[in-house]
Amino acid sequence: MRALLLILSITANLAIGAWLWRHDLSLPPPHAASPPQLLPSAAETRLGRLAVGGEGKQLQKLAVSPDLVRLMRAEGFPDWAIHTFLLDRVRPRYAEQVARLSRESEVRPYWRSDRYGNQTYSERAMAERRRIWTAMRTEITTVMDAGGASSPDVSSPDARRRYGNLPAEKIAAIEGITGDYAELIAQVREESKGLTLPEDREKLAYLEKERRADLEKILTPDELDQYDRRTSPSAMAVRMQLRNLKTNEDEFLKLYRLQKAFDEKYGSGTLNAEQSRTKDEARPQLTAQFREALGPARFEEFEIATHNNYTRTLSTVESLKLPKSAAADLIKVQRAATNYVTELRNDKSLSREALAEKLTEHEVRTVEQLLSTLGSDEALKRYRSSAGDWLQRLAPPSPPKKKPTS
Repeated sequence: MRALLLILSITANLAIGAWLWRHDLSLPPPHAASPPQLLPSAAETRLGRLAVGGEGKQLQKLAVSPDLVRLMRAEGFPDWAIHTFLLDRVRPRYAEQVARLSRESEVRPYWRSDRYGNQTYSERAMAERRRIWTAMRTEITTVMDAGGASSPDVSSPDARRRYGNLPAEKIAAIEGITGDYAELIAQVREESKGLTLPEDREKLAYLEKERRADLEKILTPDELDQYDRRTSPSAMAVRMQLRNLKTNEDEFLKLYRLQKAFDEKYGSGTLNAEQSRTKDEARPQLTAQFREALGPARFEEFEIATHNNYTRTLSTVESLKLPKSAAADLIKVQRAATNYVTELRNDKSLSREALAEKLTEHEVRTVEQLLSTLGSDEALKRYRSSAGDWLQRLAPPSPPKKKPTS
């Protein structure tokens, strides 16, 4: 995020620099003791008089105000560039407050930490940090709204996707909360060095519980539901499963509600081995619920689209300029073929020779089915190399090695 903001800030300032170069910004010297003031109205000054203080050569000397926003918009700056410029202007002021808070925070001995697992900020300090960053976002949003611009944090397509129609002040509060807890979670993960111990899972679970409690304090139940269906792990899991299907909101919500209930019962995020095993054992129940919610025909499409080889198969089909339906046909062949091979290999009544014979016959039939969809030996060759590694399972077992005679 910091890298993105830096890039945006550089881009915005380059644009501003080019604009300043095109304009005469000279102003009479102001009174030495005068602080920055809001810009006069357009009727009282010409467009070139943009700065208040100094020699009037830099736009940075203008106060953060709705008039500044209107002026930049009139000069053709997009809202995102204005937002980035304002953020660059006000961030140092708020960053100093956070730095002062850090200096004044309780100094803990090395063997103690707070209930969040960190040694830097107390719970009071964490709440104050959220208040400071929320105030910064609110200031920028208020100025931009008053100047007739839309803050990207509130009006961009990405923000609408994440927050729906939540008001700007609640979006700012959410970002303050999630940002603080993200820092704490990152600290726990950094300290674990990739090895998540039971105490790390306990910290992460506690942080998630506290984050949730803080969100519940600022959002109504309906707002929280709207937020969850956009950003929760359950929602992301369902979106990932539906990524290869054309779907609608009603269908998404059916599956999301089921996934959410399942995750609430069996847990999500960082689970221990026992929790993961219990959840995996219960997963067929969720699959059955999905089947009931979607109906037989649609669930068949869902199973094909969520098959672990579908994405590679679809890419291969597209590269061969075949219709998209060919990907589904190939997955059906793969599923039937691998299921049959599993049955054969689990059949203890078959001798090694009988198993090899049946597998050989099955491999020939499967290749013929693939050819009927792919259309040529060259296409089959490309499919084998890009998405057909599963065909190796169809090969009969190698004959046992003969023991060397003495």
